[in-house]
Amino acid sequence: MSPNPPDEYLTIKSSVRDKIKIESSIFIATAVPVDSEEAAKEWMQKISREFHDATHNCYAWRIKDRQQEIEKYSDAGEPRGTAGKPILSAIESEEVHN
Repeated sequence: MSPNPPDEYLTIKSSVRDKIKIESSIFIATAVPVDSEEAAKEWMQKISREFHDATHNCYAWRIKDRQQEIEKYSDAGEPRGTAGKPILSAIESEEVHN
């Protein structure tokens, strides 16, 4: 796939959520389109409130804001590199932002 011009990027169209149970653990994934790091932080706070009883609320985002790219992830208490970084890697592999 050829890279997009600096001011263009792929993103998701709308919010989506999916859930899977593996053994005794339930994993819930939420993807939300955002247009800034502040919006991503607000969504993460909303998700953390919604799932306040979760053992871990791991996340990652990749924001393209003007000519700047911001990436952030958190394992949220999971062993280092086992949650947030793989989430970010999945986002990167699909070449999406925001």
